[in-house]
Amino acid sequence: MQDLKNKPLKILVVEDTEIHQIAARKLLEGHDVTVVDAFDYALDVLGVNVGNQGIGKTYYKRRDIDVVLTDLFYTQGRGDMLKPECKDNLKVEQMPYGFPLALIAARRGIPTAVITDTNHHNHPMAYTFDYFVADDGNPHKFNIDGTSVVMTSNMPGVYLTKNGDLKNREELSEDQRFEKDENGERVYKYAKNWKAVLDELIGEVGK
Repeated sequence: MQDLKNKPLKILVVEDTEIHQIAARKLLEGHDVTVVDAFDYALDVLGVNVGNQGIGKTYYKRRDIDVVLTDLFYTQGRGDMLKPECKDNLKVEQMPYGFPLALIAARRGIPTAVITDTNHHNHPMAYTFDYFVADDGNPHKFNIDGTSVVMTSNMPGVYLTKNGDLKNREELSEDQRFEKDENGERVYKYAKNWKAVLDELIGEVGK
């Protein structure tokens, strides 16, 4: 795998939750970041074409991508390969597309991390991530065709305020994490630590 450390990267982030999208753009400043929210649109960015139903309609400019950082659950998008009668739930049915996207990207030699914040007690697919932890407690790094793939639900989170301030978990007391404003909404909202995941991913293969 090429050395991706200490240089600006072209990063594809696949995430459908707004607060995590905001955190990605803030935490990955200095890199060229493209954010999409569905499986088909991620394939557009990667330049992956399959089948002949609707293929060729480009929603995002295709570019070379150095790294993919993806959520686990999101929708398919357009549903290029589906029959019309099967498309009713495309925009609402979330599936674990992070798994196949990681393999598709790895096949193209693109290091990929799948990160979910779904509680492992709330969804059986999120529970499987408990088996991807290395002996040292960090995410295990898989080597797929010479390309790194990380799957994690255990990276240290960050907290984001309405005005866009970011705080690491250790910077806030437990009371602060649950502090609420005059409208009863939390002042600090949990967000994915995309930078920590990126740092874990582009380290030594096979860690």
